Amino acid sequence: MNSSFNVNLNIYLGIKEHKGLPIEQRFEITGVEDSYKIVTDFFNILNNKQKVSRSILIDSDVRIIDVEDKEIVYINVPEADYHKKPIFINNDLQGGTFKRTHEGDGHLEVWLTLPLFTDKADSKNDAEVLVNAPVNVGVNVGVKNSGK
Repeated sequence: MNSSFNVNLNIYLGIKEHKGLPIEQRFEITGVEDSYKIVTDFFNILNNKQKVSRSILIDSDVRIIDVEDKEIVYINVPEADYHKKPIFINNDLQGGTFKRTHEGDGHLEVWLTLPLFTDKADSKNDAEVLVNAPVNVGVNVGVKNSGK
């Protein structure tokens, strides 16, 4: 379940996409009405445990940006640390857990959430260096004898 790199999701409110047009013409800045209220409502919902099981966003992940005399809302959604997964919506682990993919987020089957719970443990067998651990000197550790 853990990936070797983080995948952030960037959301822009106030930009309309015209699919099928060349990239130079595809996006139109439309702006949003009352961007401050949008951001306030967004954080209120995000911090409501009945809506989202855990918020991982901080204030700097959400910004109001002026573009062409219009306001857009930029939201950076970082990938959750494995200690904080799974994150689900509407108090529904089974129906409200999603997996981020290239094309968007898809429902994660409940049996796939089980490894997320086992990965949350703070003490892993391979997560810490053992100082002064006994070493069996007779074990071949991959050093070849050159015969010299």
